[in-house]
Amino acid sequence: MTRSAIAFFLMLVSATTAFGAEPFARASIHPAKRIVPGQQVLVDIEIFVPEFFTSPPQFPSLELENAVVSLSKERSENIMETVNDVRFTGIRKSLAVVPETAGAFTLPPFRVTFGQSVNGTATRSSVEVPSVSFNVENAGVSETPAVMFAARNVTLQQSFDRDSKSLRVGDALVRTITVTAENTQAMMIPPLNVGTVPDLKHYEKTPLIDDNVSLGRQSASRRTEVHVYTANREGSYELPAIKFVWFDVSSATSRSSDLAPVQITVSAADTSAGGIAPQLSKPAPEPFIQRQKAALVVVSCLVLAGIVWLFSLSIPKLRHTLNVLRKKHQSTYQYRLKLLRRRISSGTDEEIYSGLYEWSDFLGYPNLSAWAKDGSDRLRTEVGNLSQSLFGTPAMQFDRKALLANIEIHHHEKSRPSALPPLNPFASG
Repeated sequence: MTRSAIAFFLMLVSATTAFGAEPFARASIHPAKRIVPGQQVLVDIEIFVPEFFTSPPQFPSLELENAVVSLSKERSENIMETVNDVRFTGIRKSLAVVPETAGAFTLPPFRVTFGQSVNGTATRSSVEVPSVSFNVENAGVSETPAVMFAARNVTLQQSFDRDSKSLRVGDALVRTITVTAENTQAMMIPPLNVGTVPDLKHYEKTPLIDDNVSLGRQSASRRTEVHVYTANREGSYELPAIKFVWFDVSSATSRSSDLAPVQITVSAADTSAGGIAPQLSKPAPEPFIQRQKAALVVVSCLVLAGIVWLFSLSIPKLRHTLNVLRKKHQSTYQYRLKLLRRRISSGTDEEIYSGLYEWSDFLGYPNLSAWAKDGSDRLRTEVGNLSQSLFGTPAMQFDRKALLANIEIHHHEKSRPSALPPLNPFASG
């Protein structure tokens, strides 16, 4: 019983301690043997909460006299720490401070807001970050300015888009120079002094800056400058050497990274006939011409749509007219005679008999025998043989050629007798 009570008491104390724990913050400076003007100083900010974060810490914009303060672009780091038997979750983020002069610097306290879980509920909270101080000493190099660019492993590299000794008048030579450095930010890398060359036009593009450039296992910052040179006359030119002075924070000494002079040779422009004539751009049309063209396109589309609509309305009527014309053509004497000849030439006996029957009906005869009776003897004979081949025993053979030669003897229709009595039976015949 006593052991159970003691265990319950310890659990109650632990829970009370956890519930009573509050967020806190710490600030510290990276250990450095010596800080000089222009050197980047990293201030590590650690924010702790007793449970966990529901939203990341939000840092305010900070200002420090004679120094540039910015939030480091490195990723935040998650940390854990136990304080008074309470396990805290933390986030570490760094501030980059670059002093411009020697002296004592103090980063004042500031508040950081964040979201945390309190008993399972997301709560908006804030904590005050304590102040930190550091001293900055002069570099101690008399031939260099008081404010130097301080970093580690600074390198200069350059490249050209073409051979600098094979240019012609009017050609452009593009020179790309990169400055890469560690333990600094790209925006802190100063511009290069490339100098000027008489009779050589120089144009500098907007520099590009990039942080967290991967260099093996290390990361660095980089500034890229692009310079364009052109010459209007032939001759030899020299781009001056570049001397980039910087302070090495590792050895606490002044160093320089240099680029050697570059020789440029420009020859006369090629004026041979084989050159390609430049393509002159056509002048842009006036705005009102553009509007006229647009209106013409719209009107043309409307007219075309109207024509299509009218044509769609006339399709049924056109189809009906075509059907009437086709039926009228199919009922003509010549058309029917053509069909009959084709059937006699290549049709079966049944098809020929049916065709002759339709032909006699078309000419006005009551049956096939009446039509054959008005024809020649050979016609009557062949019609009789055809009938005998279909319906008689024994079957007879008929002559197709003879039948074809005699079917057109009667080409005027006979009127059918009317089934109605005459309107005036007493009229003279």
